[in-house]
Amino acid sequence: GNKDGYKDKDTSGQIPGITTRRDAHGMYGTKNGKYLHMVDRIQGVVEVFDTKTYKRRTYDLVSIDGKSGREGPPGPCLARSVFDDPNLVLNDPAPDLFEITPDGKYFMVAFR
Repeated sequence: GNKDGYKDKDTSGQIPGITTRRDAHGMYGTKNGKYLHMVDRIQGVVEVFDTKTYKRRTYDLVSIDGKSGREGPPGPCLARSVFDDPNLVLNDPAPDLFEITPDGKYFMVAFR
């Protein structure tokens, strides 16, 4: 994007787990309207907001428990990482857009 006049002190690029940058992307509410879910492509997390209290909860898409991040036991994204290019970051799901299932029980997430 246009960074004319913008002084960004974060020179970490877009490396997950290192950078502090964010990339809020897909957003979707639950069928009952109680929660709003938003994915962050750079950090590999889902932010969940309570629509009444505005309380935020975060879970990651890289650990098996959704709380441990890259320091914890890896989740399924590591097993599906691209291993034939040493320049790519492993266990980087980069969540993109998502949609709720017709029954409202699950979200289906597209990864980049």
